[in-house]
Amino acid sequence: MKKWITPFMVTAGLTIMSACGAGTDNSDDTPSTTTNEPTPDIHEENTSDSTENTNGDNSQQTDDRFSFENFDLDVEYGDGQSFEVDYEEKNNGEIEADWEDERNNESLTDVEAMEKIKPVFDSFSFNEESSETEVINEVVDGFELNNDYTDFELEIDFPNNTEKEYEDHNN
Repeated sequence: MKKWITPFMVTAGLTIMSACGAGTDNSDDTPSTTTNEPTPDIHEENTSDSTENTNGDNSQQTDDRFSFENFDLDVEYGDGQSFEVDYEEKNNGEIEADWEDERNNESLTDVEAMEKIKPVFDSFSFNEESSETEVINEVVDGFELNNDYTDFELEIDFPNNTEKEYEDHNN
């Protein structure tokens, strides 16, 4: 009986091993490397870092973080027109953004607004320690605002719970 068990086990083992590798060519001469990088989703339409949330609204979530959590800009001009940018990071990671430029009849929200806002925010180098003049100049330059505004009001919430207000009034 032992005579039959050993050849049977060897044959069964070889059959199972060859079946597990059937249809694959494991003779690749290139070294195999493993990375922990995420695989991109080929079905993703928008290749930006932002995605629409699942709450049914148009707010978005993003992996991009700026040196502030909230940014509320209101610039008034003597002709009654204004330029406004609102950006808010919610506690759950959602982003709400608005861009209102009455001078150019442009009103954008969420994803469209972030497409305009993000490059400007990326250019900012100020932080909560920066002077009021430095912050105002960077914002005016970044958003390419005319210097003939009558009122410039900006509120920024920084991540360390510091809230700053910057104002300039040209009457």
